[in-house]
Amino acid sequence: MAELGRQGGRKNRRWKSDGAVPTCRSLKCMGGVGKSLPARFVRCDQVGDVESKMAEQKEAQKKIAWIKSPGGVIEVYANTSHILWSLDDVRIRLGQLIDSPATPNAGPDFSVAAEERVAVTFTWRNAALLRNQLSALIEAYEKVNGPIKIDVTLAPAPF
Repeated sequence: MAELGRQGGRKNRRWKSDGAVPTCRSLKCMGGVGKSLPARFVRCDQVGDVESKMAEQKEAQKKIAWIKSPGGVIEVYANTSHILWSLDDVRIRLGQLIDSPATPNAGPDFSVAAEERVAVTFTWRNAALLRNQLSALIEAYEKVNGPIKIDVTLAPAPF
C-alpha cells in the first residue's frame, strides 16, 4: 500500500519503464550529483572548507585595527546596569550607586540610588559577540582567582 503513493511504485510510475531494474549506486560514486545541490546544503567533502572559512572570518574579526578617536574616549565607572531591548537592538544603561537625596546620611534608613552615567545601544549580533567575549574573559579570570561572588552582603556600619 505504501508504495502505491510514491513515484517509485511500479503501479504509480509516471514514466515508461523498459522493465530493467535500476542499479543502486552511492552518492559518492555519482560525482556531479552533490555539485548540483543548492548552496544552503553542505556536502560531506565541503565540511572542512566551511570550517576553514569560519576560522578565517573569526581571524579577520581579530585583525580589526583600533584607532584612537581624535576627540578622545569618555571613561566611565559603573557598578550597576539596566538592560532594555527591542527587536533590533539592545540598550544597556550603566550607572553608579550613590547616596539617595532622600537619605543622605548613613543609618538604618539609608538607601542608595543609581545615577545614570552612560547608555550604550548595539545590535543583537554585537550583543552575542559581547556575551562570548565576556564569558571567555570571566572563565579565564575565575580560573586564576576563583569564582566571582555575586550575592555579597554589605557589612553593617561599625558605629
